Amino acid sequence: MMVLSKLPFSALLLATFCWASGCGGGPNDLPDLGQVSGKVTLNGNPLADAQVTFTPVDTDSGNTSSGTTDSSGAYELHYTGENMGAIPGEHKVTIIVGEGATPSFPEGVDPDKLSPQERQKYAAAAVIPAKYNSESTLTETVKSGPNTINFELTSE
Repeated sequence: MMVLSKLPFSALLLATFCWASGCGGGPNDLPDLGQVSGKVTLNGNPLADAQVTFTPVDTDSGNTSSGTTDSSGAYELHYTGENMGAIPGEHKVTIIVGEGATPSFPEGVDPDKLSPQERQKYAAAAVIPAKYNSESTLTETVKSGPNTINFELTSE
């Protein structure tokens, strides 16, 4: 009985030590991030209110990073919360236009039966081709340190 009564205290002591030493997933657990910014244009004009998303090709390497373009087409990637950047390595890139786009639904597609993600796919296609979003062919490599990555999209 004596060993059982000490078990809860030992578990509490171990949990306290782990919390105090930072093994609970705090900010020190962040991977090395490359700072990523750039500009997105469509047919030579700034593309405002577009969501730029970098997804690591190696899915075990970390989270997706994203940012939204301003009126001049400029963006900066956010990793998590206040942490800016993206994990170094190769990424698949998608660029989706915001809610201001007018969706174009093919014949036979009932927009009321679509999920928000499916509706967004049609909204993005109304402004920029699918090769940049739902069927993205864009890839980029992020390096440690600052990265300037521009996207010059065309509507063709």
